[in-house]
This record gives sequence, structure tokens and C-alpha cells, in this order.
Amino acid sequence: GLGLAMVKQLTILHGGTVAVASEEDKGARFGVWLPLRTPVQAAPPPLPDTTNTILHGAGTVTVPRVESTLEPIDLIMAVHVLYFWHEPSEAVAQIYRALRPGGVFALGYQLRINMPPISQKNFPKEGHVLYDSDAAVSTLLTGAGFTSVSFIVMGPSEAPEGRLALASK
Repeated sequence: GLGLAMVKQLTILHGGTVAVASEEDKGARFGVWLPLRTPVQAAPPPLPDTTNTILHGAGTVTVPRVESTLEPIDLIMAVHVLYFWHEPSEAVAQIYRALRPGGVFALGYQLRINMPPISQKNFPKEGHVLYDSDAAVSTLLTGAGFTSVSFIVMGPSEAPEGRLALASK
């Protein structure tokens, strides 16, 4: 599906390789190899205790908040979460701050027109945004400071499986 297509595209963009081994009735194994930028010097610091809570269906999901005290990150990937951020511009700005210069934010999403009607009907209205165009997503990303934004559409344009925005700091 969309996730595997995004993993393949991002891996290739970072000079890596994706492989799959499959046996009938036994399943498949996937491998991803990425070149190392520098040797690991020490274990990363623990995540801060602060968290963000996002709405997910009828419940909530708590996720660690990315703080600027962590070492800058090369790549942040978010798939189908854009619609659940209560304040998308603040969430994207927070991701921008966490990336190193030249870092990439890969955002997987779907436009409103390509979402099933039931998803739109049950979607929380207050503070959440369904996007109608790639230009609106680009405005969100450039508003946070990203300087280069490109888009990849997976599948046929009239009924895409998903979209991927690649934004560079």
C-alpha cells in the first residue's frame, strides 16, 4: 500500500536499498538499508516527559513531543496524521525545528476529494483541517519555513492511493 511505496521512495532518495523475500503461504520479509552519515557516538538522550495528545477516532493517542534539546533529525515521516493535528501549522513548525539543516519532512496524506465520504462525515470539525489541494499543503509547509517542497502522487491521478509531500529545511 501507501506505506511501502513511501518507504521505497524515501529509501532511494537517501541512497539506500529496499529488498523483499516472499514465500507463498509463509509471508514476506522486508529489508531496508540506509548509508550511515556518521558513526554512532553515544546513545541518544531519553525523550522528554512532555507529550502531545491527538484525537484518533473516538479515543486519543498520546505521542512524545519533539523538543529542540534533542540532536537534530535527518528525516521525519508522518503518514495520515495531518488531519488529526488540532493545530497543523504548529505541528509542522515543531517538526521544522526538530530537523537539521537539509533535513527532510515526508508527509503522507490524502486530499478531501479522495477520502471516503464516511471518513469525512465522522471527521472532527473544530481545529482540524481537510486539505483540498496540494497547494494548500505546500502553503502549510512553506509557512513553517520549509524552502523546497515537492509532491509525489501514488496511483492514478483520478483515484490516487495517496500523496507524498517532501519538504526540505
